[in-house]
Amino acid sequence: MTSDETYRREYGESVGLLKNLIAGPESGSIGYFASSVDKDNYKRLFTRDAFWIGVAALLTGDDGLIEGFKASLAALAGHQREDGAIPSNISSDGKVSYGIINPRVDPTTLYVLGCVLFHEERCDSGFLRQYSGSVDLAMDYLEKTWENPELELLYIPRAGNWADEYLQQGYVLYDEVLWYLALKGYAGLIAKKDSDRALYYRGKAERVKRLIRERFWIRKIRVEDDDIYGQIRNRFDFNRTGYFLHFFHVTDRSDPFLGHSHGIFDAFGNALALLAGIPTEEQALKIAGFVDEISVNKYPLVPAHYPFFSEDIFRSRKLHQYRFKEYVGHFHNGGLWPWYTGLYAAYFAREGDTGRALKFLEGIMKANRDKKNGMRFYEYHSGKKAEIDLKVGYARGVDFYLSMLMSGLVKRSKSTVRIKYGGKKVETGDDIAVRGLDVKKGDRIRVIAVGPDSGEVLSEMMMLKHGNVKFFEGGKLVVKGSYPGGAPFLGVSAAAFIIAYKAVFDEKCIL
Repeated sequence: MTSDETYRREYGESVGLLKNLIAGPESGSIGYFASSVDKDNYKRLFTRDAFWIGVAALLTGDDGLIEGFKASLAALAGHQREDGAIPSNISSDGKVSYGIINPRVDPTTLYVLGCVLFHEERCDSGFLRQYSGSVDLAMDYLEKTWENPELELLYIPRAGNWADEYLQQGYVLYDEVLWYLALKGYAGLIAKKDSDRALYYRGKAERVKRLIRERFWIRKIRVEDDDIYGQIRNRFDFNRTGYFLHFFHVTDRSDPFLGHSHGIFDAFGNALALLAGIPTEEQALKIAGFVDEISVNKYPLVPAHYPFFSEDIFRSRKLHQYRFKEYVGHFHNGGLWPWYTGLYAAYFAREGDTGRALKFLEGIMKANRDKKNGMRFYEYHSGKKAEIDLKVGYARGVDFYLSMLMSGLVKRSKSTVRIKYGGKKVETGDDIAVRGLDVKKGDRIRVIAVGPDSGEVLSEMMMLKHGNVKFFEGGKLVVKGSYPGGAPFLGVSAAAFIIAYKAVFDEKCIL
């Protein structure tokens, strides 16, 4: 049982990291750096990171931290483009990026929401007078540049949000929930000066909310015909899951229809949907149950997206900007992030589900303490992994019968399972690809599983048999726990603990 003193100590250290991230005059006083370590250009002001650090700052009530959030908003407003776009990031020497492959859309949405939350929490009329024009311009930019007026949803281009190396394009859950919150917040912001416009935006917000609840909720969907996402049909039962799907794929914002739906679980989008009050009571219960199922790891933390994809898909799209990170169970491809796990903890605490809230709060604390090269507060952590070397003892080798048994086993699991043989690596759920390896009796194969039940599924594979005859011989199962990845001393990892801690112990939750 974790003591209250341990929680308080971790809270103090998290607050301390945020204080260290505030840029001084020598760095242009631009607000919050994303990290105190200059890795992958993280020692700069990122809008997304500054927003969540700002949420944590408001919850602490610490004047210095809150001023850091205000400075971040000021720097973003100062570099707002003429059309209203807010930068993705700003360096201490004044270099600005709005996106590389395509413009980032969520920085502008988060900027609007950040200004709304700052005003609501601080009741600062001077702040509102100073930034109301900038917020108006940002909303105008979102509507004119990215909104589909028929659907009233934001079209997100490839690499257009926080998961910029992930496969997504169209109407993305995460962005649509932020859009709903921004619309709702903006209506409240302008209510006193223009009640008619406020009524219009309040109505639009409700329409967006209703559309998300009704159309993004996962149902039986067809993925067989899609070259990128069709692989998940091999091992995922859409009929028994419950969550809001990741996105609808469209290539142009003028498309008046919700296009081809992709039923991947997006942890960040679903956490925001819960906090925003979008799900029905029944939907919320199903999301909670599903999150429990897929967050079985040593912390625990919630995987970013589920199920996981072969890294070959990401390599072929060439979305990575520095080094490749989208391995199975890493980064956006199933990596475990304290960032949005904190949002789940906050939601469960708000709903009175203390058991779940504490489970994830302790998971964040353990992850933030997990050190690598003396550093902590890492960006994400790798997924649970298991490996085994097996000798094929079946007279016919890996034939149709055995490949189908293996495929069926994997389909019932929640892990990605791959076979390495002869310099090739194939998904075990793809029985045709497995047979294509032409594995004979006496050959040795390596089987690798990544996911919440990785050890269990490989244990079952070892025991597969026909009558009294086992298909495989020998093999020692090795289960590896998660380990830190990405940038260390990341502000949002500390903010995640603060947000969760405040919800659990002080019953404070902003969103």
